[in-house]
Amino acid sequence: DEKAQNKCRSDIEKAIKALEPLCEFFPTSERFSIMGSAYKRLARMQTNKKSPQNTLEKMGGYYRKAYEKSGSTDYYPFTNMATADWLVRNLRKPSDNDFDALINDCDKIIAITQEENGNNPNFWNSVALADCYLLKLMLQGETSKASINEVIALYQQAMKRGASPRQIESVRENFQFLMD
Repeated sequence: DEKAQNKCRSDIEKAIKALEPLCEFFPTSERFSIMGSAYKRLARMQTNKKSPQNTLEKMGGYYRKAYEKSGSTDYYPFTNMATADWLVRNLRKPSDNDFDALINDCDKIIAITQEENGNNPNFWNSVALADCYLLKLMLQGETSKASINEVIALYQQAMKRGASPRQIESVRENFQFLMD
């Protein structure tokens, strides 16, 4: 209902205001990721076309800071940063699809993630690989059935590793964000 949404939006905005000084004076990749996540949640709640674009830009900016602070090796801020960039560009002008730099970074993150998943196979490392491949398809505009089936198989492999309800919900929320 609208009253609950307004309360939730207000709570997110309060959290953002409380976190901003922490990010400014004690910056960490984790804090920047939390800020990016707050803007991601805020973007999901907005219906005005201009508002989500501005919010997505802020989301992407904070995830970019988190990615850079991580040494440009952490898949989580990278996939969220690149997703925000993809969404913003598609809101502006769908023909503005020059994602070569992001695709190159995506290939780098895929290689890192494959190595991490090989060394420490677990749910999150498996999901990271699936997320990166999905992102790459989005950036390339690839919609072939074979490519999509490959990504689905990667997510299925991650789930077979044993996923908690919280982990499954996290993946579901990310899909829902992309579909909204």
